[in-house]
Amino acid sequence: MAPSGSEQVHNQRINQLRAALVPLEDNLSRALTVGSSGPGQIGTVIDGMAPALREEMHRTVRDFRATGTFGKPIVTALKSKGDGIALLLFVYQGQKFLEALSSILKKDDRSLVDAVGLAESFFGMSAAGFAAVQGLSVTILQAHIEQMESAAGKLNTMSRLGRWMGIAGSGAFVAGALAAAFDLGKHSQQWSKALAEGNHQALAATTMQIAGDASLVGTNIWGAKHTTSIINQVLKKPAELRAIAWAEASPRLLGIAAQANLIGLIGTALQLLGEGFYNYFNLDALQKWLQASAWGTANQQRSLSEDWSALATVVQQPTCELIRESKRTYLQLRLPGVRTREMDSRRLQLLAYQQTRAVPFPGPYNSQLPPRRWQECSAAWAAVAVVVSQEDEALTLHLPIPDVLQTSDFALALNIGYQLEAERDLIHRTCFVLRDLRISTERGVRLPAQGRFTLDPVEALPTGLSKAPYWLFTRDEMATVDV
Repeated sequence: MAPSGSEQVHNQRINQLRAALVPLEDNLSRALTVGSSGPGQIGTVIDGMAPALREEMHRTVRDFRATGTFGKPIVTALKSKGDGIALLLFVYQGQKFLEALSSILKKDDRSLVDAVGLAESFFGMSAAGFAAVQGLSVTILQAHIEQMESAAGKLNTMSRLGRWMGIAGSGAFVAGALAAAFDLGKHSQQWSKALAEGNHQALAATTMQIAGDASLVGTNIWGAKHTTSIINQVLKKPAELRAIAWAEASPRLLGIAAQANLIGLIGTALQLLGEGFYNYFNLDALQKWLQASAWGTANQQRSLSEDWSALATVVQQPTCELIRESKRTYLQLRLPGVRTREMDSRRLQLLAYQQTRAVPFPGPYNSQLPPRRWQECSAAWAAVAVVVSQEDEALTLHLPIPDVLQTSDFALALNIGYQLEAERDLIHRTCFVLRDLRISTERGVRLPAQGRFTLDPVEALPTGLSKAPYWLFTRDEMATVDV
């Protein structure tokens, strides 16, 4: 026995009243009907109404009262494995977008590469989101159509299905084409790299990826073209007929989505298969070092110092960028293996060669320009180097390039080295060669490109350079503020 005044007593009373009202609601629903034909019924009396038409009107009224009842369709959607996978894919792409956005917001100097990565993740998330909405709308509204008993109810739900398919489908196709285009560009770069390295396995894998990307781009463009064409045809109809037009267009929109999804599955399979092969055959720098080390399958019998230097090339590789901001042009050298306060103890040293044209000898006119020559100028470039990093940050140097040197004849070759540890006499060296100052000429006007341009490290300096000693420079000889 429940105590008097408890919540259980009130719940029992509510359930009893609910059970008593069910027959009353049913009787009232039958009494309030369209086309009343007997006593005790409230409705519109229409003489000569056919029994079949009256029955259809009854079904229409029942469907109208059931409008908005999506309990069964939602249960159907929850049981759909395809919709579940689409939602998980959307969550995964959304997480990637948030990570890319958070990474960019933390950076003070954002580059074009960061913007491209953010755009790629955004379009991937958008494509997954629109595809999930498209799949859910099909599942829910088709289950709702099965609930409808009248032609008017089915027509109304098919009109909703057509609208959702048009909106979500066009969004999914456009975003999917853009996301696949980004993948196509990335995999094309990997293909070019594999071709330059002569890596036949990676070349075959990237070719498979490109085939998948191209099929996805083409399929999404085809789907977007046909979907937008149907939408335009519907919107050209008078407003009174658009509901019927959307209902008529829904099967065609479903057919376009079905064909695009089938071809898209093939393209995605090629992408994933090519990605797997590429990751298997294309080793990164650290994997290559492990393979060639004493613990690898291709041991090159290197000494400890050689192995250590090779590892430093992987994990402490200095970077070099050509940066042009407004009227300032400079090289930025970043040494991740050296803190700024350790600069003097790590024996920082520089070897620099500058390419210019020789001064012509006085004499008769000669149409040929003097030859270009490399000249050792380590001391001059070390003197203009500027420390711009904080004490506990990775050592960062700026090497300003004055306007007078920014000509088509200018080139600069750098070999920068530092001691891996203060206690060990082992120098790690990296070479960079700057040949392109990113200056174009249009109708005699010089147009310097603004931005940041990365220089890739090279194995060695250009051949034919004279032997010269490395220039050692200390913190006291350099400025600490970039002016």
